[in-house]
Amino acid sequence: MSDNSKLFCLFPTASEACAGDRDYEEPKFGVPNERVSHYVDMHYYVDKELMANSAAACKRACEIENEFLCRSFLYKGPPTGSSYNCQLFHLDHLTLPDGPSTFLTTDRPLLDNGERTGTYYENTCKSKYPNETSSSTAGS
Repeated sequence: MSDNSKLFCLFPTASEACAGDRDYEEPKFGVPNERVSHYVDMHYYVDKELMANSAAACKRACEIENEFLCRSFLYKGPPTGSSYNCQLFHLDHLTLPDGPSTFLTTDRPLLDNGERTGTYYENTCKSKYPNETSSSTAGS
């Protein structure tokens, strides 16, 4: 676990969590992304659901969320009908007691019901420390 990741968990608001820009990426901790997405879809508390035209739109919704600190999101693919396809969460693997190993204990569904699992993204800070200034964050 990097220092960047630890800092995001320690600070209560988005502005305190990252000095500059935040980005959202598929987590890389040795568990297949499909398995992580399935676990998130089944077990995470959904703080907010909405319709998004793309993963970028879902990411933007997470970035500008002001009712809670959005640490991650699950994008379930292009909109189909009136179903929500973007879920925002205050959780990420750092907020779970067992960290990334939590995702190893999830069972595969016995039946495939055809629902989309989606792609899961977690926040990563681009700056190492909250008060750090760099050419990419200075003046913002």
